[in-house]
Amino acid sequence: MSTSSNNSQALHPQAQHLGFHLCLKNPVQVLIILLTISHFTGCLWFAVGARDTSESTWVKALGYETQGVDAQYLASLHWALSQFLGC
Repeated sequence: MSTSSNNSQALHPQAQHLGFHLCLKNPVQVLIILLTISHFTGCLWFAVGARDTSESTWVKALGYETQGVDAQYLASLHWALSQFLGC
């Protein structure tokens, strides 16, 4: 019991330093990282849905193949962000 207690006490300052340092010291950097990852995830998600196939994809099912690039991108970005936020 004392070994696991010592390990958690030793890891806690490191975890606290890394997590709180990023969130409280530079929230803009965290936001930029989140948006960058969301951008690439959204683009990948759209590529999966827009592939040339006879199967029904989310792009076809929701009618996004006739929409503009802006609507397609925003739908994909919304999905990617909801994966981080749990919406």
